[in-house]
Amino acid sequence: MVKYLVNRDFTDKDTYELVKKGTELDISEKRAEEILKSLGEGALTIIPEEVKEEVKEETPPVVEDKKAKEVE
Repeated sequence: MVKYLVNRDFTDKDTYELVKKGTELDISEKRAEEILKSLGEGALTIIPEEVKEEVKEETPPVVEDKKAKEVE
């Protein structure tokens, strides 16, 4: 399955649902070809898979308060 961005409103022939512009679809390449054949080039745009890298968030070192704590 590949993710596509819809660039034109259309009614899905299988589900009869209205698919609005800006919707992200996760469909097969075969189904995407059917949509492009029916609606024309530019109706869908492939959304590239983003490579997710682990981002190590460094926490700043804990600095202790140097003031003397009062003991009762």
